[in-house]
Amino acid sequence: MRIRFTSTRILLAIIVAGCTMPATVWSSGMINYENGSPIAGMAGAGYAALAQDASTVFNNPAGMTQLKKSEVFLGLQPTYIESPFHPGPGTNVPGGGNGGGNSGQGFTPSAGVFGVYSLTNDIKLGLALNSYYAGTVKYDSAWVGRYFNQEASEVSLSFTPAVAYRATDWISLGAGLNVMYSTYNTQVGFHNVDPITGTTAPDGQISTNSNGTGVGANLGVLLTPREGTRIGVDWLSQVNLKFSDTPHCTGIATGPGNTSGNILTASGLCTHTAALGQKVPQQVMVSAYQAISDRLALVANVGWQQWSKNGQVTISVDNTRVGSPSFTGNLNYKDTYHLALGTQYMLVPKLMVMGGLSFDSSPADVSTRSVSAPYDQTWRYGVGTMYTHSDTVRFGGSFELVNSGPGSLTQHGVDRGTVSGSYSPNQAYVLGLYGRWLF
Repeated sequence: MRIRFTSTRILLAIIVAGCTMPATVWSSGMINYENGSPIAGMAGAGYAALAQDASTVFNNPAGMTQLKKSEVFLGLQPTYIESPFHPGPGTNVPGGGNGGGNSGQGFTPSAGVFGVYSLTNDIKLGLALNSYYAGTVKYDSAWVGRYFNQEASEVSLSFTPAVAYRATDWISLGAGLNVMYSTYNTQVGFHNVDPITGTTAPDGQISTNSNGTGVGANLGVLLTPREGTRIGVDWLSQVNLKFSDTPHCTGIATGPGNTSGNILTASGLCTHTAALGQKVPQQVMVSAYQAISDRLALVANVGWQQWSKNGQVTISVDNTRVGSPSFTGNLNYKDTYHLALGTQYMLVPKLMVMGGLSFDSSPADVSTRSVSAPYDQTWRYGVGTMYTHSDTVRFGGSFELVNSGPGSLTQHGVDRGTVSGSYSPNQAYVLGLYGRWLF
């Protein structure tokens, strides 16, 4: 019974180490302000207070009351991610390896579709379809950290029906459901030993492929105490996701010298269902919009995200031979804070330009970062435009640089050695293209 219990813990440790939440350079974690809305042109500043188009359905549903007409808004945000790993002198893994190439995997598509229907002047209905929680890493198969992670990706899609009500002349309330669907794929190398020479043999692999759903709330308040002043508060609740799959194990060596492989194979764990429970962090965003003149406005954010809950990962295995064990691994993440400042300026009567910067603290440090989730503090710098073509058609664009620092880490593992190093450059380039149709 002790052998079976130990083997279960080995597999669960592999899943936690190699299949934890993937991320590249996004935000302080995987929550992206690049959710298809034009706030990318101000690095996210004004998130909950802008209320200038239908993307407010997601950013703050209460802001729908500021829209006089029904409308549809489409945002396209293709992104190029650059995040190569550079091993440091502390790296020492069986068989050695390379830096893994560009773990960010280059171009990534992203988009958002938003709609608002004006039921009355005081009641608005809205729908949003976008992605705000996503991340991916993919390393070369021969890289130094292959026994910790080779590939991990999670892509979510949120469907948000919402309603807004103007309670008084200066108070609006909004509420929506955050129905999230997420796909989750991972791959990690398994260290094999040649039974004759005792040296590292060709690697085995363990991979998973699953999907999960969860439901949360999106609640907002918008205060408009005077003309040209807006204060918005948005709460995005935690969403609980559960993924399950039978790990696909290939090339696992057994026999002399391969203790881990022997235990793993004998237990039959690669033929039973493993489940991963994950918490998408809740977020509170407080934003302000202040018109300085007919042409100039300033916007700002203060925000908080509960990444400490995201770091509590629940793992279980449906295997009666070992008592169907489960446990919660604590990755020791910290809650994060967000600050942003931006501006909008009407350059000519039909053309508005914008810009901004923002900062997100890191949920992890050198000791708690992993090659699956090398979270670090993040700076964003954005510029953008919006052009009024007619009373019913408006379009614009934006560019944003996302810099997430070095992501320095040192990760240890039994039979897997030590990986130490940093990412440079560790950034993303986000292009935004937007269209707004009023009717």
